[in-house]
Amino acid sequence: MRGQLADSLDRARLYWIDNTFTELAEHAASQMPAVTVSKDLAPCDDGLLVWSRPATTHRIAAVSWSLRDEAIEAVVYRAIGSGLEDNPLQHLREHVGWLAPVRAYQLRHDQLIDGSPDNHSAILLATWLLIAQKAAEDVPVEIDKAVRKKYARAQRPLPDVRIVRVRAHTQGDDTGRVSGTGSSRSYTSRVWVTGHWRNQAYGPGRVLRRPVYIHPFLRGPEDAPIKLSTTVRILDQRTSDKPTGD
Repeated sequence: MRGQLADSLDRARLYWIDNTFTELAEHAASQMPAVTVSKDLAPCDDGLLVWSRPATTHRIAAVSWSLRDEAIEAVVYRAIGSGLEDNPLQHLREHVGWLAPVRAYQLRHDQLIDGSPDNHSAILLATWLLIAQKAAEDVPVEIDKAVRKKYARAQRPLPDVRIVRVRAHTQGDDTGRVSGTGSSRSYTSRVWVTGHWRNQAYGPGRVLRRPVYIHPFLRGPEDAPIKLSTTVRILDQRTSDKPTGD
């Protein structure tokens, strides 16, 4: 198994999840419904996904995976040296490494995974689902010159490194009316709709269901005032021309 893991990491594409997308994935994972594992969930056959900070109550720093015929082999990692000052931390990681594997498990194809916070897989599956629905964009990163030299000396191909960040998100036109079963309701103010999951049909005959995350948005006519609340929300500049709070 160690040999297979080493081979998989050599082939792996590295995904670095930035701060904003880490927060989105963590929130989405806390509300994620049960998900059925399938071969097309992972963005590639072999990968290493690293969050910008330890995520969830399990303090998960990274997960690597390898796609097999019957299952997805996954390994959970914790960060080494948390709490140290910058210089001792850098010295430790140069000699020991940055990530320590703490758990290996299988995600069997067609297995139903509970989205509860106690499940180590929730943050990984939520991140995969968000990437798949184009909620994120992965941008190729130019490899550092020093790293290029190390790989050249070892006669190894350069790794494929990508930064994953939240894609600019825009809402469609909102007429201020919500249609229901035979009735509609007009809005005289704009209200916040919090982020949530919704099952979306897909596949042959659209008989399969996959959770799709709906981003928080303002519902109501654009010229209506925002309904006041005690919660402060800030829109990133990529999602709004004018940062807004309420």
